[in-house]
Amino acid sequence: VHPAQLAVVHASYLPEAAEVAWAERVLVAAAASQGAAVAVDGKMVDRPVILKAERILARAGRAG
Repeated sequence: VHPAQLAVVHASYLPEAAEVAWAERVLVAAAASQGAAVAVDGKMVDRPVILKAERILARAGRAG
């Protein structure tokens, strides 16, 4: 990889806007549920889903 291509390569690994929006919805819903069962977009949110959302936000450079 040529140094001039690094920005493009790095950008290709960033999550898409829709993924970031989903991750934010998941974490907001999980926090608001205070440990109770919760669904986002019609799907149940459990610990692995929360961890995935946190990883997506971390890759996007946002706090999880």
